[in-house]
Amino acid sequence: MFILVASQIAFLRRPAWAIVAGLVYGVAVNMFMSALVLPHSAALAMPVTTALVVHGLIGDALFVGLPVAFAALWYARTNKATARA
Repeated sequence: MFILVASQIAFLRRPAWAIVAGLVYGVAVNMFMSALVLPHSAALAMPVTTALVVHGLIGDALFVGLPVAFAALWYARTNKATARA
């Protein structure tokens, strides 16, 4: 989803904005998973602690959001190079 949006919005193809947007996307993914997906799954319920929430937000921002943002940048640059050729 992020790559499709970034292909349509020009400022998301700039490295600084892509990093910020990727971090925000990672946090949004975590919130979606925590609020909607996990409660309806067969996963065991865990106690909610501040450390667990912060760890999840930071982890998803760094390990989900940033790789997706970098993939979007790479995709935009390769398409730009192919369009010139």
